[in-house]
Amino acid sequence: KSTPVWAFHGENDSILPVSMSDESVAALRKSARAAEVKYDRIPEARGSDPSWAAAGVPDMEGHASWVHAYYPPGTRVGENPPLFDWLLKHHRPA
Repeated sequence: KSTPVWAFHGENDSILPVSMSDESVAALRKSARAAEVKYDRIPEARGSDPSWAAAGVPDMEGHASWVHAYYPPGTRVGENPPLFDWLLKHHRPA
């Protein structure tokens, strides 16, 4: 209950329905937790990332929401994406 969560899910995910994350995030928000819960519901998530092609993994519409997590629109080369800054501001209790 003290671990922060930032969930990402593409609304157009053809593999896992976005409702799965909707329900999980709703349950976390209803629980007696002190940690932050963020949720990015991405309207048009990508269907692949460069490593998939290199590994021979086929495109899967909307299933590569982590591309948005690491490289959201407007991120400039050499600048930390918001996810990195968010991760670095959290620490495990001693």
